[in-house]
Amino acid sequence: MAIFQYEMLTRAMHALGGRQSLSALQQWCSEQGTTLGDAHAVASVITVNDRNRFQGNRNSHRTIFRSDLNDPKDVLYRRGVGRTKTYELYDPATHGIWDGMEVSPGKIFPFCLVEPELLQAMEDFPADLPATVQPDEAAPDEDSRKKALRLIAQREGAVAFRSDLIRAYSGTCAITGCSVVDILEAAHIKPYRGAASNAVNNGILLRADAHTLFDKGLIWLDESLSVVISRRLAGSEYAVFSGRALAATRVASDQPLPENVASHRAFAVALENRRRQEDEDLSP
Repeated sequence: MAIFQYEMLTRAMHALGGRQSLSALQQWCSEQGTTLGDAHAVASVITVNDRNRFQGNRNSHRTIFRSDLNDPKDVLYRRGVGRTKTYELYDPATHGIWDGMEVSPGKIFPFCLVEPELLQAMEDFPADLPATVQPDEAAPDEDSRKKALRLIAQREGAVAFRSDLIRAYSGTCAITGCSVVDILEAAHIKPYRGAASNAVNNGILLRADAHTLFDKGLIWLDESLSVVISRRLAGSEYAVFSGRALAATRVASDQPLPENVASHRAFAVALENRRRQEDEDLSP
């Protein structure tokens, strides 16, 4: 049976272990009777954080690039650049979950979808953890950090859901235009009620603060998918988003479902009416 060059490089990494230079991996393959040819190109194919892994026909068999799907080409993690560059076996617990994002037509870059600390927080997340940390809880700093990470992990939502939304909105917040992937979150339009809730058309990719405002009903969308803000945000830095059209998804079928948007709008408007009444009751 023929062995692909990337499979031979994988064998070399398993045999040598630790961190290895590309020349050391090449040498091992050569000793087994295999010449890698363009070793850099071969290595890039199986390296989760190599920006060249998606060039040409490399990994052309893939439409989903998440590194938590046991693809045989998610093998290595690269550290350093140039002559200091080394490779090691990819481990999600150490390196996080990686994904690929199309930044322009045909140009895909890898990015860390879930950092290892958040991945660990999600694995440790107990079903009965309170939604918020109580102010009277006395806990060591380490416990406090873990709780904070767990809360962030909870907001991150399902890995696949966030990955799909990042792809749908090209890695940009649909309201603010922010493209810092680390602070972009998967917002459910209708609250999570099981796996079916993670359909892309029930989600919006939002910056963390916009996600909070959306969940609190301080921001919602009108029938034309334009942003409406609560009167309590008038005069704030968020007022600039009033009337802004929600960014379109790359694929029309991924656009928010009108009935889900209407459901969230009804929730937000009801809250807005209550807030208005509260404000009137407090007026002199």
